[in-house]
Amino acid sequence: MSARLFSIFRVCVRLPGRALLLLITLFRNYPLERPVLALTMLNPIDLGRVLLLLQFDTAALMGYTGAVFERFFGTSVGRVTVLGVLVVQATVPLLLASRVFRRKDF
Repeated sequence: MSARLFSIFRVCVRLPGRALLLLITLFRNYPLERPVLALTMLNPIDLGRVLLLLQFDTAALMGYTGAVFERFFGTSVGRVTVLGVLVVQATVPLLLASRVFRRKDF
């Protein structure tokens, strides 16, 4: 049972990143900075990973994508936006779960 759950978790973690990479590859002739930033904001794991890399000043190792992320996430507005997005991504499921749990009669 736990092996299946771990496998499902791994798929859910890796699939959005690979889909984003495919999107970047397919539309490489178009300016994708803003859509990539928006799609990165939807995935809290990637968002945390990017913030962690920027904390250690390793954005240069990420190439062009690192430069784009550094330009947005490196500013105070970018960090406040990211913090707000992460708070929303954490509180919305908690609020929905508490609503369901209050209605549920155990």
